Amino acid sequence: MSFAAARAEMERRYGILANHVPELIDMRFGRRRAIQLSLADEEYREHRPALLDFCRRAGFELRSRKSRGARKMLLLREGKKRAFDVGNEEQMGRRFGYPTCCARNFLSLAQDPFINEQDRRLVAIEALPFELNPYLRTSPFHLFKHFPCRPDCAASLRTARRLLALVRAHQPRLAHDIERFNRWPALVTGVCGLGFVFDGELLGERLRYREAVSSGEAESLLPLSRQNHPEDAAVFSRLAALLSSCDEVALDEQGLSGWRRGQPVGRVRRPAHLTWRWLRFA
Repeated sequence: MSFAAARAEMERRYGILANHVPELIDMRFGRRRAIQLSLADEEYREHRPALLDFCRRAGFELRSRKSRGARKMLLLREGKKRAFDVGNEEQMGRRFGYPTCCARNFLSLAQDPFINEQDRRLVAIEALPFELNPYLRTSPFHLFKHFPCRPDCAASLRTARRLLALVRAHQPRLAHDIERFNRWPALVTGVCGLGFVFDGELLGERLRYREAVSSGEAESLLPLSRQNHPEDAAVFSRLAALLSSCDEVALDEQGLSGWRRGQPVGRVRRPAHLTWRWLRFA
């Protein structure tokens, strides 16, 4: 099954909660005590009844708050037995199951956005354990939602492996898909912490692939970045368009070139301030 088909199946089964199924398994059988969804007001009004019904059946509590123009929906495992201070970011990190080192690093970044920190560190790494693939956080097929204090954070790796064991015990098909998709090679773009993962084979700087998956949309993340600009978001969009049209690409010092069935399709030049590189997972 392709990534797109597997994702559509999860969305059909779980609706608005599809991208949080691993965390829900951790809440039900593991250590996590809360998860958070960020919804626009219209989404909040549309999905609140279903979320309330789910929480009632699961024994969770649902709370909401406004933050940065969005509605933050908190699903809490402990119900009303314990207080939950939504204004205490460090406490919230503990409830979400984030490693202490990562929660403290996130808070210390303050005005130096975490997405830039991730990009700076990823370009210096050639390979990572597949459990720490950072590019599937916005899909159902991930093992962490937080931003690790470093791409190879040992505490994050332990947490991810513990969650994978729980998922494997309770939803083996989902565990299989998580492991398969997270082993795919990736392209680091330096644009708002975003990248692409590929169902393909990487040979040097050339990649042949069957499917390319974007980790998000750059435009919505620009306000969180100090080093990226609207022009970078446009470059990311051009990369996405090229990758959707090709089955083979090659990376060089000036940019990325693409082919389909051996015929050239196009090229995207790399802006000088961005670093692009392949990232492998083991």
